[in-house]
Amino acid sequence: MQKLSFIIAIVIAGVSLAQSPHGKNFNISCEECHSTDKWDIEYDKLDFDHSITNFNLEGTHKNISCRNCHESIVFSEVEQQCLSCHTDIHQNSLDKDCGQCHTSESWLIKNINDIHRSSRFPLEGNHRQADCIDCHRSSNNLLFETIGIECIDCHIVDYQSAEEPNHIQAGFSTECQDCHRINDFSWNMANIVHDFFPLTNGHQIDNCFQCHSQNGFEGLDSDCYSCHQSDYSSAQDPNHTTSGFSINCQECHTTNSGWHPASFKEHDNFFQLVGAHKIIENDCSKCHSVGYTNTPNECIGCHRSDYESTIDPSHQAAGFGSECELCHNSSAWEPAEFDHDNEFFPIYSGQHNGEWNDCSDCHTNSQDFQVFECITCHEHNQSEMNSKHSDINGYIYESGACYACHPTGSEEGGFNHSATSFPLEGAHRATECSECHSGSYQGTSSECISCHNVNYQNSTQPNHTQINLSQNCEECHTSNAWQPSQFDHAVTGFQLIGGHNLTLCSDCHNVPVENTTSECFVCHESDYSEAPEHASQNYPKTCEDCHNTNNWEETDFDHSATQFALTGAHINANCNNCHSTGYAGTTTICGDCHISDYNNSQNPNHTDLSLSNNCEECHTSNAWQPSQFDHAVTGFQLIGGHNLTLCSDCHNVPVENTTSECFVCHESDYSEAPEHASQNYPKTCEDCHNTNNWEETDFDHSATQFALTGAHINANCNNCHSTGYAGTTTICGDCHISDYNNSQNPNHTNLSLSNNCEECHTTNYDWQPATFSIHNDFYLLQGAHSSIANDCSVCHNDDYNNTSNDCFGCHQQNYNSTTDPVHSASGFGTACEDCHSQNAWEPSTFDHDNQYFPIYSGKHKSEWNSCSDCHNNQSNFGQFSCIDCHEHNQNDMDDKHKEEDGYLYDSYACYDCHPSGTEDINLHKYLNKIKVFR
Repeated sequence: MQKLSFIIAIVIAGVSLAQSPHGKNFNISCEECHSTDKWDIEYDKLDFDHSITNFNLEGTHKNISCRNCHESIVFSEVEQQCLSCHTDIHQNSLDKDCGQCHTSESWLIKNINDIHRSSRFPLEGNHRQADCIDCHRSSNNLLFETIGIECIDCHIVDYQSAEEPNHIQAGFSTECQDCHRINDFSWNMANIVHDFFPLTNGHQIDNCFQCHSQNGFEGLDSDCYSCHQSDYSSAQDPNHTTSGFSINCQECHTTNSGWHPASFKEHDNFFQLVGAHKIIENDCSKCHSVGYTNTPNECIGCHRSDYESTIDPSHQAAGFGSECELCHNSSAWEPAEFDHDNEFFPIYSGQHNGEWNDCSDCHTNSQDFQVFECITCHEHNQSEMNSKHSDINGYIYESGACYACHPTGSEEGGFNHSATSFPLEGAHRATECSECHSGSYQGTSSECISCHNVNYQNSTQPNHTQINLSQNCEECHTSNAWQPSQFDHAVTGFQLIGGHNLTLCSDCHNVPVENTTSECFVCHESDYSEAPEHASQNYPKTCEDCHNTNNWEETDFDHSATQFALTGAHINANCNNCHSTGYAGTTTICGDCHISDYNNSQNPNHTDLSLSNNCEECHTSNAWQPSQFDHAVTGFQLIGGHNLTLCSDCHNVPVENTTSECFVCHESDYSEAPEHASQNYPKTCEDCHNTNNWEETDFDHSATQFALTGAHINANCNNCHSTGYAGTTTICGDCHISDYNNSQNPNHTNLSLSNNCEECHTTNYDWQPATFSIHNDFYLLQGAHSSIANDCSVCHNDDYNNTSNDCFGCHQQNYNSTTDPVHSASGFGTACEDCHSQNAWEPSTFDHDNQYFPIYSGKHKSEWNSCSDCHNNQSNFGQFSCIDCHEHNQNDMDDKHKEEDGYLYDSYACYDCHPSGTEDINLHKYLNKIKVFR
């Protein structure tokens, strides 16, 4: 019917104007759009090139009806600007060129980041993920008014609420990008340029407050010790303080995490690092695996495991000494300089040179290298040896006997002293035989004193005879040399350590040994007397209470062994401060020493307030300030701002008369705030204020009958309590009646909606989201619409006044994008409910049989599978084909219709004569064809 009215209008206009009804300059031939048998426009055959109008049909413009844009048949009257057809839903808040954001494919914007990139504010970092409404607060109404592009324009609340650190207190710049990067996804401080003190290695920290205070970032000393004094003082491995290490940390340490590795340039003063030790100079743990104190400087101290595990030869089994340096050097264990030839048996010279490969060739017992074999490796057999030694008295075929007679490995005989009960060792090796064997070799004593009695008698350091030392020489001496003496003084009960280890024996043993005392004072009485304060102040004569054996001047009296351990400020106090009259009977009561401090105190005045003179109740030994009095025991805990308050600020009357009511102290603060009295604020200050910051109010509104939620949380108190705090209404409508009256989207008054706001709204910002329980009074939500009942924007798109209640109003996009079949090309109506239900688009109920052609009944029933069987142009379902799928070929059809006037082997001719799909023809159309051809 619409097509007919359109054609009639064309005809009337053409007749009345006697020219093209499409305008003066319309020069397109009529037959390009119209046929000669009717004025109807056959859209499926229409081949109009719209690009010649300078407006290409792209995207959704391809599928819409011409009439959607051309309401007049004078086609040139249509403007090409988007706003000529489309309402400016942005209400003039954006440029009028819709194409800057939208395309003809869809109104949806898929490249918002690209669009923003060409604006004043490209989206980087977390801004790329932000919701538009976070910045464009009015975007819910599709308004995009110009906003500031400086960080602080949007982030002033973040700046003001920042706590770590408090940006306002610290006086930080509002130029956020000084510290933060716009392309980051969090508020990290990666943009801070800390080149003036590079944050590398151990200084590469995440928390600025490991170095800086909460309230500022200025004034820090770049010297290591200024921050790491506590590390220096607490270092135990080694103890930096007692070792007198430099406080110039970088002399040994780098900024590596954990202070390791560290260098120690003064190491040679303790132990010279040469040879292989030089290689491990920077790997202290090789030697100092259990600490840096008491590390031995003798080889065996570190290399005992090497000594004990060596098997070629086994040092222990061979009875080797633990003085590693006698054979080895600090460059490497091998080669070693073991003088086997001179000390034991020539194997590198003489007849045995080159006659062996391994120690085990001779030393067959790897657990005891004192055992050796001659007969197992020699080429001489026992028979030959027995014959050769037949005239030798005492000969036996045994390795020990071989060595006894041949100690140099040669055939010449020799005496082996090792075969006797007195093997020659140490200095005895170079001793002439006659020095011990004076005339006879029989019955020579093996006791040291028998040869060395003269040495014993002539000894002076100490005088052995005078102090009655034992004549059992080996208790102190070895066969190597008299010095050093190896006497283990610890067996006497008096261990020689520290300074005593360097003391001459005679310094202590000037009386017989058994009469020597271990009391310090006996030896050090002169030291006691030469220290004038010792006698005058009655110092105890137990020297060990204060002095140690390392250094007489290094006193270290363990005061903790008394009833008064030294802590805090007492640690460095001069002894005379407390022990002015001596060391006996010194009081341990604080008040006895500090009564003058008590009497002279001013802040607070202890005597005026009748405070206890039991000092330790409030004070520690560290310092008088800060006081450590646990104020919580009074029932009034000092927290926040009170923790910084002087006692006298509150205690200007005796302590027992001090009140804990805030108003008593803060009445002046209440009076100086004009709104407090004028609006009748309660005088219970703690209801709103906290002890941290008087200006930081935090009234717990949830304790009232109206908890603050949503947008109410950040509302100004005066917005609701404009006339005071008593009797304030809790009914939404009482405060929001103007919002109700001024509402436009939708207009609450026009729709007679309830003014009981909570029926639809919550306290969320901008009243969104809202529920609408009476929606069915306006539009029944059923089927698929029920599932989106709580997602209003799907249909309303933030416009509640102009929402269409026709299906097509919401589903135009579905209509335009449908391809099976293409609704617009097929000329389907826009009354969606004719075919579809509210449950789902499919299955649909399209009446193809009655409206067009019977395919679900008659001869064509079940003769097709899909629409494309007949409609071979998916872009235009107005086109169809019969001859492509019919079983009749053209020859048969031509012969069968040879008597039919106007017959053509053409699908549209088939349909014209057989509109019901049967052999019966459409007589009306047949007669019309006859008239045309006549």
